[in-house]
Amino acid sequence: MENETKQKQKRKSREDCLALLDEIRWARGFLCPACGGTRSYPIRSRGLLQCRECGKQVSATSGTILHGARNLDIWLKVIQSFALDSNRTAASLARELNIRYATVWLILQKLRAALLQETDFRRPISIIDCDHLLRALFKWSKETSSKTIDISNSIDTMSQDEEYSTAPQLSDAPELIPASSNLTRELTNHFLFTYFGISRKYAQLYVAEHWLRNSINQLDSRRTIKQILGFFLRAGPGRKSSKEIDLYRSPVQLVYPQNSFFTDSQNFRP
Repeated sequence: MENETKQKQKRKSREDCLALLDEIRWARGFLCPACGGTRSYPIRSRGLLQCRECGKQVSATSGTILHGARNLDIWLKVIQSFALDSNRTAASLARELNIRYATVWLILQKLRAALLQETDFRRPISIIDCDHLLRALFKWSKETSSKTIDISNSIDTMSQDEEYSTAPQLSDAPELIPASSNLTRELTNHFLFTYFGISRKYAQLYVAEHWLRNSINQLDSRRTIKQILGFFLRAGPGRKSSKEIDLYRSPVQLVYPQNSFFTDSQNFRP
């Protein structure tokens, strides 16, 4: 009886999560990720929408970072913390949710990777030399290669050696501006005081998160969580496997967009 009750609670929790995600993803109306069709009908027995144009069946999480996630309630709680609590670490969040540290850490890294992947780097961006952040980039992370990646050499193409760098590929050659000493100092202090230092290997992911938080500070936090969820449900697929994240290599330089995250997020697909 106890197991049956837990199963019912788990199903109810998932249904509530899907209802929220449906509301957010289709707020602008249905848009088929396969053909771009805007007409659909529900398949209530499976909680799906079927495109009237091509017949593809999709859910609120299809093709997004949440696609295939088993514990949606955990993902949503981590996303909420990611969006609203700038001082929360993976360790403290794992204790609060009573789940493994490695699970929370990987979810957070996937969120950062999706954020980085969907950022518009065609606008002016600040360039930060990792050597200027060495006081905070001291944690060790295993790397598959001793090579580091120079962002200035990857603006036009991605070579085989650069495949797993966290440095984003700047295909349209945006205006590159050296970072101010204030930004460098702010990042160093954030990495030290919040995370007690980070590894250079994942530094670009944490820089992307810092950029998001700076954008959030300019908004009413009560509206923020739905906007962040909307981003992860519109910016896709963006899902990185644990293997891909493990294979990241240290960049030489980091990039920091000068525009707001919420300016870019208006351009993401519905």
